[in-house]
Amino acid sequence: MTSTTGVVAAGGIPFRGPPPGLLSVPLAALHRPGQSGKVPQVNRSCVIVDDSEAFRASAAALLESQGMTVLGCACSGDEAAQMADALEPQVALIDVALGDEDGIVLARQFADRRPGIAVVLVSAYEQSDASELIAGSGAVGFLSKRALSARAIEALLN
Repeated sequence: MTSTTGVVAAGGIPFRGPPPGLLSVPLAALHRPGQSGKVPQVNRSCVIVDDSEAFRASAAALLESQGMTVLGCACSGDEAAQMADALEPQVALIDVALGDEDGIVLARQFADRRPGIAVVLVSAYEQSDASELIAGSGAVGFLSKRALSARAIEALLN
């Protein structure tokens, strides 16, 4: 099966682009005048936990192009927990609305059981007050899916 764009993302999944409303940050948007043309590389490992296959593939391709190592992608809390235990990522990106599951509850479980993994909550929706989401979740921060980038993750961790 070939994709309409000809791009194949991590795991051999054809990448057709994000569905409407889910945009990844174009690499050119990370360039600021006066900087070299290179996008700074971020050397961190992560897992992506989201119920949208299109987002998982898009986010994995974007983050890997920026130097992050995507160890795996999960579509459920159980799968994410098994993956995190086996692969020991530095970062877990967890969707707030994880299908039938609650991403905030999963973030809290990660923080309690896997304190070495920094949890970043993500959502397709902009959060006017992300501090309410983060409070009590154990997450180090929140990113809208539109703002997702390795540099944004790195900024939350520093």
